[in-house]
Amino acid sequence: MFVDPATITRFHINTLPSSVQVTLIETENATFQCIGDGNPQPTLTLIKQPTDELNETLTHTLEGMILRYDIAAVRSKHSGQYTCASSNSIGENDRTLHLYIKTFQG
Repeated sequence: MFVDPATITRFHINTLPSSVQVTLIETENATFQCIGDGNPQPTLTLIKQPTDELNETLTHTLEGMILRYDIAAVRSKHSGQYTCASSNSIGENDRTLHLYIKTFQG
């Protein structure tokens, strides 16, 4: 049996897989998808900076090594730096995206 350190193979928002800076308009939906790999299977964690008033860290341990987080109708409070971290007993890896929210000019 082989062992591999934890890695992030892909981390993106919506259908923008190569963007590290994403701008959305208020009320648009955002779907974060983080895909990890490794053996033993890694734990994937999504962390937002700055944290909001709830000081929330989104954590999910997965069988399929895909972390998905949906935000319906983004607001300015969702702007910030999002980091997906992958870790197992062999190693750690992370990738970071920046999300910017523009005010809807309707």
